[in-house]
Amino acid sequence: MTPEEKTVHHLWRWMGEGRWDQIAELFSENAKIYWPNTEEAFDVSTYIRINQHYPGTWLLTEMDIQTCDRDVVSVVKIEGENAVLFAISFFTFKAGKIITIREYFAENTPIPDWRKKDQ
Repeated sequence: MTPEEKTVHHLWRWMGEGRWDQIAELFSENAKIYWPNTEEAFDVSTYIRINQHYPGTWLLTEMDIQTCDRDVVSVVKIEGENAVLFAISFFTFKAGKIITIREYFAENTPIPDWRKKDQ
């Protein structure tokens, strides 16, 4: 595991454990987090606060972490009380710290009726 992959692993583990103060240490001072699905952008403190106050109880399962060129990509399964989501995140690093994250969310849903006939 590369140092950057370890940083991403720590992010997800610490987020799942609610170790909010430690998460901030993984980021560069001016880091930005982007959620293209909802056209939002956050600084680190806002990103941490949003995740800290995410409604309900949820469980994170790290599915994959890989280095692609200079970025790290992760897939995390998020299981909540009423939903199962996947977060696909693209991390960019500068001097060993996270400088940007682009996170895309996908819901785990049943096969649509129009596509069932092709199964």
